[in-house]
Amino acid sequence: MSTPFLQNKYPVNPLYFSFCLFVGLSYALVLIFNVAKQPHLGRLIFGFILPLWPVVTLILVGHQFAQICAACVTTLMQYFIFRNHKKIKPLAVLYNIILACTALIYISFNPPLMENMPDYVLDDLGVYLLSMSWIFIAFDVYEKDNQKLVSSVTQKNEELKYKTHELEQFAYVTSHDLKNPIRNILNFSSLLKNEKMEQLDEDGKKFVGFINESSKRMNRLVEDMLHHSIIGTNGKRKRLNLNEILKGINDDIKTLLEKEKAHFHVTLMPEVYGLETEIRSLFLNIISNALKYSSPKRPLKIQIVVFSEDEHFTFLIRDNGLGFDMKYYDKIFTAFQRLDQSVHKEGTGIGLANCRKIVELHGGKIWAESILGEGSSFYFTLPKKKL
Repeated sequence: MSTPFLQNKYPVNPLYFSFCLFVGLSYALVLIFNVAKQPHLGRLIFGFILPLWPVVTLILVGHQFAQICAACVTTLMQYFIFRNHKKIKPLAVLYNIILACTALIYISFNPPLMENMPDYVLDDLGVYLLSMSWIFIAFDVYEKDNQKLVSSVTQKNEELKYKTHELEQFAYVTSHDLKNPIRNILNFSSLLKNEKMEQLDEDGKKFVGFINESSKRMNRLVEDMLHHSIIGTNGKRKRLNLNEILKGINDDIKTLLEKEKAHFHVTLMPEVYGLETEIRSLFLNIISNALKYSSPKRPLKIQIVVFSEDEHFTFLIRDNGLGFDMKYYDKIFTAFQRLDQSVHKEGTGIGLANCRKIVELHGGKIWAESILGEGSSFYFTLPKKKL
């Protein structure tokens, strides 16, 4: 009576078969836990149960090359699965290394426990299939983690946008509601100053002057806060000719340029997509800063150039004015920050904060370089394509 082909040529050891079945069931449990949204249980199996199979197989049947490859795969997957767990990751990797080294040391001095088992290809094929299934399941876990992370980041971004919008609305309403009482204080203090000044003593005149100047300063702050809160809320993005915008700015500040005897040089500018009012305000704010902080020691020079990059334009506005100390760099793009309070200049310190908001609104970035006493260079980028 003849025996079946597989039974004759490729005998299956019950213990080895049972162990492979155990591994298969472990994989099934990992998938079930993953689907059931219990990934920590799946990670427990990945971390401390499945790494046993290449080690036990090595002790049972030998075939070191295939089993060591499988052990390397499990160690790599351990690092991958626990990549976000700083405390568990090194322990899981160390656990794999200790298991593999223990099995190697044993098999180096002792024969496999199933040493009478014939040399055949099925156990190598099993190692390959189990290794591949390990990789696929690990990547499946990673993909679900990644999707969860993307979803979480998206939700946080939406919450941040909502809160930012609420803050802008609050700033707008607050500044708008403050305008009337401040205007009343300013009007009455001006009326008192113009019509009743002769009836006041020296202290009274001084107090009225303080009230009037403080009201003016508060009014400017409120106006600037109101303007900052509505940046980007009006108008539509369109293709803008920067040459025309800068020509208009030049015409508007012509008197100031002549007063400062300033040289204003602009290279040929490209067209960009953006909000016209905001882009004009961006250039005007930086140019106005250069005029405001010009050096009395030399004629002011303002130069505007552009560099074409792969996906954006980089603009440079350079001047030879007073400059600023780079240790204050973190303050220059913050609202209502004045670097040097001893230098009395008009303004509230919100101009460069507006510039940053405008540039970021258009998907760019802004930065500055300066040498105190020699001048400043302001850089910002604007994308070539419509956002």
